[in-house]
Amino acid sequence: TDAALRESEARTRLALSAARLSYWSWNLSTGEVVLGPGSKALLGIPDHQIVENYEAFERFVHPEDRPVIRDRVARALADEAPFEAEFRFAYGDDPMRWILGKGDFVRNEEGKVVGLTGVNIDITERRQAEAALRASEVRFRQLIEASPIGLMIGDARGLLRYGNPAIQTMLGYTAE
Repeated sequence: TDAALRESEARTRLALSAARLSYWSWNLSTGEVVLGPGSKALLGIPDHQIVENYEAFERFVHPEDRPVIRDRVARALADEAPFEAEFRFAYGDDPMRWILGKGDFVRNEEGKVVGLTGVNIDITERRQAEAALRASEVRFRQLIEASPIGLMIGDARGLLRYGNPAIQTMLGYTAE
């Protein structure tokens, strides 16, 4: 029934939004790209902006990431294998977003590849957390290395895994 279909569509939109995920399809013969509901919001593209083909979509991919995307798409097409790539995406002055794109092939009745369909997942928060962790690790290492107090790190078996320069000087050992 129409009510059941509307309810199912509403649940799907909610699930996609909660997962920060959107879907897309790309018709390889016409070049047409169709972005699913919520795709523009996920990517930061205004509703009035038309993204009618791959080239229009690619304009918003960070210039450094375009060759990576082209290479992954070309390899996927050549190997007829699933597509996956992480890339930066920005529309206008909006903040850059990190997107994980995943796709697989659509085949016609004869088994010929006619398109790709897939999902875009907003992984910006994950990428920001990874960058923050790397920065924290650098600060921690700098603090330990510069400490005048001798510090050692051992494992559960009592084996020394790390000693900072101060402990190496105190004990007369080197890191090797």
